[in-house]
Amino acid sequence: MHDEPYDPNSWEPREVRIARHVGVLREGIGALVAAPPYPEAEILTAFRLKSGMAGLPHFCPRATCRRANSCRASDIEAGAACGAQFSAETERDFQAMVLGILIAWRAQCARATREAAALARWSGAETNAAPLSRGRRAAKRKA
Repeated sequence: MHDEPYDPNSWEPREVRIARHVGVLREGIGALVAAPPYPEAEILTAFRLKSGMAGLPHFCPRATCRRANSCRASDIEAGAACGAQFSAETERDFQAMVLGILIAWRAQCARATREAAALARWSGAETNAAPLSRGRRAAKRKA
């Protein structure tokens, strides 16, 4: 959204300009409360970390891993060659790391769902139709 200077001689009605900005704001707010994408990069990073800590790239069948002495897998399927060499303890540690990543991701998804529902309630029709409160004194006068 770019900031426009106020122009009283503008051909565009004020309501149209406001509606355009509200649309941009809703898109921006919607992106803020959107669920995060599946954490593939984080899982791959955990895989590379555990592979490197176990010293497996030195024995990897892929020449690029051996040359760099670190896991160069571009995805988990490509890293299956290194993963097949994991010991039971290393595999258990990797699975615990992935479980932690997935639990955090699910918590972020749940938070995003709650925030999106709150935003929908806040900006929904039932909010717009509700009368504004005029305070305690006005309510006492009516009674």
